[in-house]
Amino acid sequence: AGLRTGVVSVALVATTLAGLDVFFGDSDDASAIAFFFLLLPAANALADWVSVSATRKLLQVNLDHRHGAGALIAFMAIDLLIGIGCLLILLAGLVGLLELWAMFATPRSTGPRTGARRKRTAAQGSPFG
Repeated sequence: AGLRTGVVSVALVATTLAGLDVFFGDSDDASAIAFFFLLLPAANALADWVSVSATRKLLQVNLDHRHGAGALIAFMAIDLLIGIGCLLILLAGLVGLLELWAMFATPRSTGPRTGARRKRTAAQGSPFG
């Protein structure tokens, strides 16, 4: 089930990216939308999943073994550290994603290209037609 979900997710992302590129006609706009609405939420979801999984595991261990108050405080501290670790890994991942996006989204030329960029440049030059 996990492999099937991963394949379907990759197919959906690829289809969405292709649709964005066709709709906008400009890879810069499509990549910005893909970055903010696909990559960032996916990274956040992964960090949230890890954090919630760790919390659930610690709660289950505490429930199964009925530890005392000291162990409960220790579990809370461990959970807090895992949450902070997930946040730091997420921040590092976001920096990496921003670098990757900047590397691929940087225009190769300064002149107008096809699609939306050409229309935007024309509209800026002659806003009333």
